[in-house]
Amino acid sequence: MLTDPQLGFSDAEIARLGNLIDQGLLEIDMIATLPQGVPTQHLGWPVATRLRTGRVVVYRRASGHTDEDDAADAGHYVMFSDDMVNWQPQPPIRLGTLPGMHCVSHAAQPDGGDRLLAITSSSPRILYTSEDYGGSWQMHRIGSTGCSRPRHVGPNMINHPDFGVVVTFGQENNGGRRCYLLNSTDAGETWNEVWLNRPGSRGFEPTLATWGPGHMVMISRKRDSFAVGPDGLFGHSQHVYQHRAGAPFRQVKFETQRLNIVGGPAVGSACNDTAEVAFNRPGRIEVLQSHRWGGGLGKTGTTIESPRTGNQAR
Repeated sequence: MLTDPQLGFSDAEIARLGNLIDQGLLEIDMIATLPQGVPTQHLGWPVATRLRTGRVVVYRRASGHTDEDDAADAGHYVMFSDDMVNWQPQPPIRLGTLPGMHCVSHAAQPDGGDRLLAITSSSPRILYTSEDYGGSWQMHRIGSTGCSRPRHVGPNMINHPDFGVVVTFGQENNGGRRCYLLNSTDAGETWNEVWLNRPGSRGFEPTLATWGPGHMVMISRKRDSFAVGPDGLFGHSQHVYQHRAGAPFRQVKFETQRLNIVGGPAVGSACNDTAEVAFNRPGRIEVLQSHRWGGGLGKTGTTIESPRTGNQAR
């Protein structure tokens, strides 16, 4: 499968990934492909959640990278699988054309079922809900909060033991340039917010994880001087919240520091892209990092390799 032309892996990347697979450190399964003749350019930042029934629901965008893409098939799409082999429906359910990044999760209902929740970063922000495990969806506006000009929502919506579902939005595009944390304890019926960011640290596309009694860690992409270390490299920021049982959501505060997850100075603040963070038992916090030509620690420099010619370019 690594040689599938839709993946576009080079021979060196095929060898690297194949070695990880052979060691049992990596699994790759194809769950969706681009049909022949359809003008979709990419599968659009897929995110997923697993229900208590075992069903996996995947939420993604289509058509292109830009938020204003008006292609005929632009929009957000949902599909699901009960066995990770057969995916329904085909074609996937199209929820709308609204722009922005997105996240998906679920919340327990009083009757024992799960309510699916998906949020987009559009303005106004949109919440989609499903009461039938992904078969049909309803659209709602999240209009009661003061977060009027948010940057992209992070890829994770978490289930917190005290705060219910929690999502995080990156810095506002204008105005105070604040970052926002939103929570709902009634499966998305109502939302509360706190705004947070250490002065000088303006993160966006933040990804969030929780563990233990409700501690939280957030990893943010950066484009400000806070992210630049003494070596001139651009790093991500880490935000850690230590929870105590019963502490109110309005008092959430994060301790912020620059990380050693860095990209090359050759492309400046554009080198670090959206990250992913997860708490995997028995107690390890893992970050999956995507670099825009950054290379990562030990592979950074003032030049980058041209993808077309193989030559070095400033």
